[in-house]
Amino acid sequence: MKSKYSLLQNGSMKKEPTTILTVDRLCILWLEDVQITVKQSTYANYYSIVHNHIMPYFQGMKTRGLTNEAVSGFIREKTWNGRLDGGGGLSPKTVSDIALVLKAIIQYGTDNNHLSGVSTKLKLPKVPNKLLKVLSVQEQNRLVQALLMVMAMK
Repeated sequence: MKSKYSLLQNGSMKKEPTTILTVDRLCILWLEDVQITVKQSTYANYYSIVHNHIMPYFQGMKTRGLTNEAVSGFIREKTWNGRLDGGGGLSPKTVSDIALVLKAIIQYGTDNNHLSGVSTKLKLPKVPNKLLKVLSVQEQNRLVQALLMVMAMK
């Protein structure tokens, strides 16, 4: 007989999920939960990521199939073949954004006892820092002069 708790290798107790959902259903529950806590534009972004990337990839998979290996495979797939038009991989920043939404879904599933054993420590692609060009004093002065001229024309 399976108990509600299982003993881990280190001797601690870990609660097993009380219900087995599909990953699709878990995504929908998370979206419903997060909708009231974020701005409408943020929710629209989350909705797009979930419906265009996460749900199609994990379609029909039960939450018990959502393993660290499955998540790593998802991130690799998005890196190499993630474009919706089939034209190759997504940028590291886009993959990172998608992975952060998936991480939030995993955390929600764990917190609400729908999921167990999946790490939220995801290995994300390295996002290069953008190099910012600083204007020299001369360039700053030219910019100010140009703006003053435009403002004077109004």
